[in-house]
Amino acid sequence: MKALPFVSIVIPCRNEKKYISGCLDSVLAFDYPKDRMEVLVSDGMSQDGTREILKSYESAYPFIRMLDNVKKITPSALNVAIGNARGDVILRLDAHAEYPVNYVSKCVAVLYETGADNVGGIRKTSPRSDTRLANALAFAVSSPFTAGNAVYRTGVKERRWVDTVFCGCYRKEVFDRIGLFNEILTKTQDREFNQRLRDAGGKILLDPDIECKYYARTDYGEYCHWMIEIGSWPFLGSRLSGRRFVSLRNYVPLAFDACLITLLVASCWLSIARWLLAAFVLTYGISSLLAAAPLAKEKKDLRYFIVAQLVFITTHVLYGAGSIYGIAKPLGRRAAPVAATASAVGGSQPR
Repeated sequence: MKALPFVSIVIPCRNEKKYISGCLDSVLAFDYPKDRMEVLVSDGMSQDGTREILKSYESAYPFIRMLDNVKKITPSALNVAIGNARGDVILRLDAHAEYPVNYVSKCVAVLYETGADNVGGIRKTSPRSDTRLANALAFAVSSPFTAGNAVYRTGVKERRWVDTVFCGCYRKEVFDRIGLFNEILTKTQDREFNQRLRDAGGKILLDPDIECKYYARTDYGEYCHWMIEIGSWPFLGSRLSGRRFVSLRNYVPLAFDACLITLLVASCWLSIARWLLAAFVLTYGISSLLAAAPLAKEKKDLRYFIVAQLVFITTHVLYGAGSIYGIAKPLGRRAAPVAATASAVGGSQPR
């Protein structure tokens, strides 16, 4: 690079009063030159005080700007921000996360060094409160036992070409080449976009030296609802968009539920099914205990073995149930729209 590229940081948010200040404060601490970056926060018409916080940052720092996302969904928030972006590089951040001072510098350096079209790093997950359940939920989000081969959650030692990354740092020309985020997909829009990028010959790189701190859900009811959602959307989103972006890891909880239901039903009539069911449950129980061991050791509390069992079984059963829903849900005649290009979208939303 002869000169540092101009970076547009885009942050979708809605009702993030508890977290948006921490996110923006970490952005302000970045070592990347402030005259070579802008921060575009696309707000979904928040009603919890988030907008007042954003206005205070906007008035204090000229490179921070709030945009209105009147559709109130994540893909439109991203598209509004990208349409207003002036940068050579588009770096998406999550409002529920905090970032180290060299986050932008590393992302940009790796992007230009490797020739990748999108780069990202490891999402280090932390609980939002210090309870056993909260710690177990945060642990489960990053455990290979529940996250599978999603290496941006579980971690990796070396750079790796992957199918998706958390958030992402893109070359701006990518959005002119393949379009913006699909607004039919209120979830998994990043998975679909990254698959579209790969289908067009683009490359996505995960670098373990790039890290951020993400605050996981700690309310059990909210977590259950989230599991059903993220279980359904890879399948539902693939059907809605007409583009398959389901990975092997998405099928594992589905297979778990199918085996469990089949053995439970068959055991009503067949003795061999009862033996197989017992072996299935025993194998799962032992595996679950082994998976929980690192958490119990870290916290020096054997009760985490019990709490983790609840979280693991909840994760697998509800994710699998969501997958069944995503496969079986009727779609009607709803079709995915053609994504506009970045150059075709622009101008701040009115507010």
